[in-house]
Order: sequence, then C-alpha cells, then structure tokens
Amino acid sequence: MNGLDNFKSFQCGECGGIVKLLTGSGRTRSLIVNFPLPFPDDIKIPTCEECGETFSTVENGEELDNIVRPFLDKLLSNPKIKYIIVDSKGNDIGVGQFDTPTLASKYIRNNKNQAGYYVKWVETDSKTILFLSSSTSSKQVDFAFEKEFDAAKDAGFNIAILNSDIFFGEEPSFKYLNNKTKDIIYRGWILKNEYYKSLERSLESKECSLLNNSYSYLYSYHLPIWYEEIRLLTPKSIWKSKEKYDRESLQENFFEALSEELIKQFPNKSVIIKDYIKSRKDEWYDSCFIPDVSDISNLKRVVSNFIERQGDFLVGGIVFREFVELKKIGTRLNSHQPLFKEYRFFAVNEKIVYACPYWMDAEYATGIPEEATKLALEAAYILKNKFVAIDVAQLENNEWIVVEINDGGCAGIPDTGSLEDFYLNLFQNL
Repeated sequence: MNGLDNFKSFQCGECGGIVKLLTGSGRTRSLIVNFPLPFPDDIKIPTCEECGETFSTVENGEELDNIVRPFLDKLLSNPKIKYIIVDSKGNDIGVGQFDTPTLASKYIRNNKNQAGYYVKWVETDSKTILFLSSSTSSKQVDFAFEKEFDAAKDAGFNIAILNSDIFFGEEPSFKYLNNKTKDIIYRGWILKNEYYKSLERSLESKECSLLNNSYSYLYSYHLPIWYEEIRLLTPKSIWKSKEKYDRESLQENFFEALSEELIKQFPNKSVIIKDYIKSRKDEWYDSCFIPDVSDISNLKRVVSNFIERQGDFLVGGIVFREFVELKKIGTRLNSHQPLFKEYRFFAVNEKIVYACPYWMDAEYATGIPEEATKLALEAAYILKNKFVAIDVAQLENNEWIVVEINDGGCAGIPDTGSLEDFYLNLFQNL
C-alpha cells in the first residue's frame, strides 16, 4: 500500500484537527455514487482524530477503493441482497427495492427532490412467488391474485411477475425477478405444458429454477401419469387420448361401442367425465355425471357437451372415472351439483403444510379429519412431488379416497381457506 505507507499527517479542513492513520468504526467510502460502503474497523485509513472525517488523496485513492471493493463484490454476488433508498436518518423513503445499487443511485440522481438521500443494502429471503401479470399492465399482478399477492408479500416472499402474454405463445418476460433465484413457485392460471416448458427455459437462461420443473408440473396434473402411482388410493379410471378419441368418434355406432366398453370396465357403475386436468363439475348433469353408461342417448349428450364446452381448453384426452358414493353435505342451488365432504391439502416435499375444506357453501365439522390427513400424506409420499395439491373425500362408508391431484402452484386455495395462513405456512416450510 504505497500511498498509505508514505502517508504524512495533516490538518483537517473540516474542524482543524489532525488527520492520522487510525482504526475505528462507522467510516465509509463510495465506489458507486450515494452508496457508502464500510471500512473494516481494524484497518488504518486517513481519519481526523477530532471529527472522524476520512480523507482520500490521489496517492491513496485506489488503495482505499481496493479495501472496500471485496465487500461490494460480496453484496453484488448475493441474490438475497436488495437495495433501498434512505434519508439522512436511515429511514426507508418507500420507493421500493432495487436489484442493484447502481439502479437505486440512478433513481436518486434522476429525482432532484431526492438530494441528500442514500442507497442502503438489505438482506431478503430469496423465496420467490412468480405471479401472473394483469392483461393491462406487465407490472401489476392479475386482479384474481391481488389478495394472494398481498398475503405472499406479508409472509416474507419476494414477488416477481410473469407476462400474461405467455398464454398466447409469447416468450416469457419478467418484472422484479432476481437472477440466480432457485425454487421459484409459479402462481397463476394453468399453463399448457409447452408454455410451462418455455417458462422453465427462460428462467434457466437467468440461472433461475422452478420449484416444480416441467416434468413435475405435468406429473401433478395429467391423470394418466399420477393415476398409475396412486391407483389403489383413487377411483378406477380409463382414458383415451384426444387423437384416439377423434379417430374412433368418426366410426359408425361409436357411442354404442363406447357404451359397451364402459359397461365392461364399470359394470353397474356410474361414471364422471373429465379431461386429463379438469372436469366441468359445475355443469354436473350436463357435462360431467353419467349415471347409466348403458343409456346411449344420455352418454352421447354428456360426452358431446363436455368436449364442445371444453373446446380448445381440452387437455390431453378424455377420462372416465368411476363415480363412488361420497358423503354428501350439500347441493348447489343453480346447477344442483352435489357437494361432498372433501378437503384440499397442500404438500411440500412430502409434508402437509396447509389444508382446508373444499366447499364454501357446505357444512363441515370443525378441524381437518385425521384419517383424511393420513391419506393425503400417503399420497404425497408416493408422488414425491416438491409442491402438490391433493384433494381427499369421504365415502359413504366413512373411508377416504383421493379424488384429484394438482400442481401446488396452480391449485386454487378454496374460499374456506386463509390466504395469510397458507402463504405463511408455505414460506416456513420451503
């Protein structure tokens, strides 16, 4: 350190005291405008022994920079570090967090009324929720998730936003996303698998990753995949891919053949119809429930309704599931849809982190039944998905079955649940 080795004391221009090479606390130096960095307390630098002012000269300036530069490099390499703007008393002025100190410094310079303010670093948790944007603003979350946005932020999550144009095949773009963020949870409407893969690739280009990768996402949603894993815990199901169904449906007497197939697979049983992801249970008697598969006319009506109404949103193919006698606890007035004793569980790494009743307009006893929780845990253990939603329902004989599996990020939180409790429990268990 040639400049400091040859240092000679001089008089302080601020107070008249003597400037010497001293150790001490609270001394700073800025490598970025308005962003003071601390000197180590045990390092001797030119400091006034009276007022504590530090001094830099042409001879020692580079050496002083090199003392604080490793600290700056450490900050910049840490994805948990954010930058805020504070006043002279160290109070956050409330303009939000910046990804780099340079951006925060630029904000100060571009706002003349911010003179005298400084950039400060804060450590945040890198746990991140990626919400879908509003269709009208890429900087705002979709209105349907505004309350979840607030709950997630209050729980401690970092918030990033994904452009809603991804639904139309556009390349993903992001707001407020830090590079190198791991285990991001996408929270939004169900994406087609190819769009989710596109999201995954875009995040990887930023050295980021999703908690559920594209395979896990498909594994959580497509019934033909998860059914094979937990077939002993859920009603019997058969399916036809959309391509196979389209080919067979062109044949003469197709529905007669379909009826015979269903009678063979589900003798003396009712069935429900869905695609690989969703049913239309809110249109129970028109597009979901088939009480008698031998009734060819009604079979054709319900199946045709389902396919027509799903339209371009039909995913994968057609699934027929055995209708089992579930414990009924209510009925919807408009659609006459029966409401069954059902609960939704969310599991992270095979651990149940949140559960609540499924239906708002039905009467439940207080608390989550222990047997339902045990079954959800068993399913989570078998599936081994990092973040999954498991719907469990009670049979008339009081036994429990799994009725649906969903990706944890896209599964809705029932109206009976608490958004605050959900996000707090999720945050604490990641």
